[in-house]
Amino acid sequence: MQTSGVRSPAIPFIVGLVRATRKLPLIGQAPAEKRLSASARAGEPFWQTLLEMKTDNNRRFFGLFGLDESMVDGKTVLDLGCGYGGNVLAWADRHPSASFVGLEPFPHVMNIAERAGISFGTKNTRFVTGLGETLPFGDNTFDLIVTWDVIEHVRDPMRVMQEITRCLKAGGVSLGVFPPYHNPTAHHLGYATRLPFLHLVFSPDVLVAAVNRLIEAGEVDLSRQPAPQCGPWGRKTLPSLNGTTGADWNELTRQLKSRYAVAVRNTYVPFGERFAVLRIFNRIMLRLFRDSDLFCGQIRTVLHKEG
Repeated sequence: MQTSGVRSPAIPFIVGLVRATRKLPLIGQAPAEKRLSASARAGEPFWQTLLEMKTDNNRRFFGLFGLDESMVDGKTVLDLGCGYGGNVLAWADRHPSASFVGLEPFPHVMNIAERAGISFGTKNTRFVTGLGETLPFGDNTFDLIVTWDVIEHVRDPMRVMQEITRCLKAGGVSLGVFPPYHNPTAHHLGYATRLPFLHLVFSPDVLVAAVNRLIEAGEVDLSRQPAPQCGPWGRKTLPSLNGTTGADWNELTRQLKSRYAVAVRNTYVPFGERFAVLRIFNRIMLRLFRDSDLFCGQIRTVLHKEG
């Protein structure tokens, strides 16, 4: 068994806490992650894509901005960070007059999405391997670019937004949703636990060491996690996250508006949006402590490229 070089009494405490709460609703292992077990994958060649299609995300996305999904009709749409293509394929099926492109940096992921599309007989989609920081498309290509839980993962959020701006047609729109890093559950440890505030109490090194103990024990079906690195904001963060906070994002979009002909609107959505009491409490706290990540579930950003 491999062991981490990190030593802290907090590590066995976290491991015990995760084990004790793993099956509890709301704070235990995320239901979606449970469905990713080996038994659930058996016999499904595109199980990743199908899992994405079975969630309600693709039906909810446009409504998050008070928009109707029919806005995509006749448009050219890029889903930047499309995962295994589930949303792209669901939207394409419902809107045959639109043209959809899905992009991810991993060739094997795009291969699965492409094969799923062929299997489903989808004609108005294509999947491309590439990075958000260097989009492999010409200027003024898309009417609409969407990102769902992507901005928190990219290496250089400003560069990604510059590329989105470049690739949008004049009058085009970008819609994006992501959780700020100091949001209660933005640690993205749902594959093991949804316990809130872990990344605000414990260092990234300690959390990764605890998670790797669970992985090594066979309790989490995941590859061993790499050591935390410093993100673009100069702070050490958990693996695959860049640590973008609400304050970082406000400054980034302010700079974006000063350099480009774009209009940007950021909306802070209270944490626990689906639970009335929690939503009301956090809405009040967001007004008292403006744009505080602690009470924010999502940042929703609408960018309009001026014509």
